[in-house]
Amino acid sequence: MKYSSIIAFNLINFKTPAELEEVINAAGLGDHIDAAQLFSCRRDGIDKVYLDVNTGNAVAYHMTGTPPMQIVPMQDFIKHIVDQPCVSEIITRPPLDLDEILDKIYKKGMDSLTDRERGFLNQQSED
Repeated sequence: MKYSSIIAFNLINFKTPAELEEVINAAGLGDHIDAAQLFSCRRDGIDKVYLDVNTGNAVAYHMTGTPPMQIVPMQDFIKHIVDQPCVSEIITRPPLDLDEILDKIYKKGMDSLTDRERGFLNQQSED
């Protein structure tokens, strides 16, 4: 797997590149991560950076002043995620059909439904 371990650096917690470098080195990541380069991201309005610990490559980042969960993934990381079988299945799954689910219940019983199908049924009953 290309990305196996990801670490987040909250850049606003560091006053100088030297402070950041100390943390990077203490974590044993000095060979892969350039503290001065990482710290310079603050000038571009980036307050948090997510890096692959094995390569030092950026995976995603967060911009100062945006909602906390608004994380911007890098393009190669998006491709990596989309190429994962479990994710590609989610992305390419066909939409659920109420008649098909009811047929499945009739033939195999309620216990045969997946969590996704149960959620769909619950949503349909609320609508």
